[in-house]
Amino acid sequence: MLNPSEIKEHIRAVEQTRQITNAMYLLSTSRMKKTVRMIDYNVRFMVRLRATMKDIFLHTGKPIHHPYLDGHPETKNSLFIVISGDKGLCGSYHSSLFAFTEEKLKKHASPNSRIAVLGIMGEEYFRRHGKEPDYIWRGVVQKPTLYAVRVITDTVLEEYRKGRLDKVYVIFTHYVNAAVQEPVMIKLLPLSVENLKDAKVEYDYSGDILFDPSPEAVFERVVPQFIVATLFNAISQSSASEHAARMNAMQSATKNADEMLDRLRADYNARRQLAVTNELSETAGRRWRESRYKKSGIGNGYERNIGRYSNQNMRTGHRCPDRERGHASDLCSS
Repeated sequence: MLNPSEIKEHIRAVEQTRQITNAMYLLSTSRMKKTVRMIDYNVRFMVRLRATMKDIFLHTGKPIHHPYLDGHPETKNSLFIVISGDKGLCGSYHSSLFAFTEEKLKKHASPNSRIAVLGIMGEEYFRRHGKEPDYIWRGVVQKPTLYAVRVITDTVLEEYRKGRLDKVYVIFTHYVNAAVQEPVMIKLLPLSVENLKDAKVEYDYSGDILFDPSPEAVFERVVPQFIVATLFNAISQSSASEHAARMNAMQSATKNADEMLDRLRADYNARRQLAVTNELSETAGRRWRESRYKKSGIGNGYERNIGRYSNQNMRTGHRCPDRERGHASDLCSS
């Protein structure tokens, strides 16, 4: 059983932990809102790019053939880009992502498949399981930037154009809202015309559209921008999901700390009250015993003992030792 001083130390430790969890909750909330705004801006850009690509397919008068669309002969060299986080303390965010990743790898991966990882947590996970990632990019998820995403996109497109990759998948966590985040997988390359049919166009043309210098040239310039926007969206979604998961985890930890503090403070007050009550009881008992001794005469022990000793000496003829020591006691007189 803890004494009041030990409980007080425990309360101080929990209060310090609560300050940390509450600060992380506020910081994650701020970063999540900022990342969500960035997602909204990027989605608007992607909508315009999808509309432009749809116009190229529907209003050129001839089919478009391009490696980004047709793909390569089946080489079974797929690339899986796994977007994780750089930090922990975000609940089951990473465990859900990695469980989903393992499921998709078993279903779609081949012995020649490659793995690219964004985030330290993903890098450590694959190394713990004996899988060394082929590509590693650090520090991108925490603060997504277009420059970092373009570097990744250039590397992927170069490998794809050279025929070293036939398919590129992206595994990330889709941000639904602050309470729900879902792991998903999308195919980045080759592009699917079917996925562009639901794109919203600004004007519904009935005839062909003239693209200068050619539809293929415009498509060649638009597709890399679309890949950058798609990958940037996936990274931003993962970043917002990580911040939301950490926000929820820290909010739960702060709530648990508050409940623990309430219990500790109640226990501390009860123990302190018990100690005060015991001290008062001991003081009252001591005073009661002293008053009882005085009423019964036990408290005047010195005088009564001297008196009994003197009376006894008078009968036996012994001298009082106090008289011999020079005590002027009436009880020692004859």
